[in-house]
Amino acid sequence: MNILVTGGAGYIGKAFINKYFENFDKIFVIDNLYDSFNKDFPENVIFFESNFGNKSVLEKVFNNNIDCVFHFAAYARIGESNSNPSPFFDNNVKQMIMLLDVMNDYNCKKIIFSSSASVFGNPTTIPVDENHPKLPISSYGETKLMGEKILEWYHKAYKINSISLRYFNAAGAFGDFGEQRKHETHILPLIFKSIREKKVFNIFGNDYKTKDGTCVRDYIHVEDLVDAHMLAFSNLDKIKFDAFNLGSEYGVSNLELIKLISDLLNVEPNYEFQSRRYGDPDELIASSVRAKKYLNWNHKHSITDIVQSLIKYYNAK
Repeated sequence: MNILVTGGAGYIGKAFINKYFENFDKIFVIDNLYDSFNKDFPENVIFFESNFGNKSVLEKVFNNNIDCVFHFAAYARIGESNSNPSPFFDNNVKQMIMLLDVMNDYNCKKIIFSSSASVFGNPTTIPVDENHPKLPISSYGETKLMGEKILEWYHKAYKINSISLRYFNAAGAFGDFGEQRKHETHILPLIFKSIREKKVFNIFGNDYKTKDGTCVRDYIHVEDLVDAHMLAFSNLDKIKFDAFNLGSEYGVSNLELIKLISDLLNVEPNYEFQSRRYGDPDELIASSVRAKKYLNWNHKHSITDIVQSLIKYYNAK
């Protein structure tokens, strides 16, 4: 069995590959290395440095009888997506259409799509289930919602089966694979970086409608996410088309996160409040009831597990 993993050199894609590489004969990876690194792949990985919407590269890959696509590739920085939306629509929408068209040309009818909680925008009810209104407040969230809608039409028209997995906040390290990006914007690695470099950490906003005024997020361990992808793959013939929320169902504020890291490392927190960033909802906490029911998935790791895995990961670097 051969698969294509777009964005397979990135944080979640690489964790998926290194946990499940023995389940597949060949794993083809397409990644443009904009935010990732071409290293630490198992022997059955064939790597192409390219945009995932490059038709000639896709045709080379799909000549190898690809059984399923695991589509991790995306531009995913919310703030930048609002100030400069063009590359986000090009990468996340236009190139996705090319990917699906080549899949259809080569009779590959299965795809697992990395979606996002950003499709919901600013929630009106907590926890957020799959029926919550989808009103993105960032162009990144809009591109993910468009991706889900495109998949629905390609399922109706071309019988391409798909499952969209809406990540809440992916975090933590799995073995040797942690949060390592060329352009880091995620809160946990930035907190660790500020501690290592003895610099002040910026918290964007302290006037949100939350328990302590800072954003509340649902952090889900990267290993729990990659497990969900394999479960989705094993259920794809039965489910055919659906979308599932993936989170721990537990909210942690920015201040609580800093305190937890400070307590575990026994260091004094050093932070300052800055103005809000546009596009950040007050609170995002998942309901993962449907994923538990239909995918037989459940998260194994707590927020403390997540932080401890990162402490171990950064200490080993």
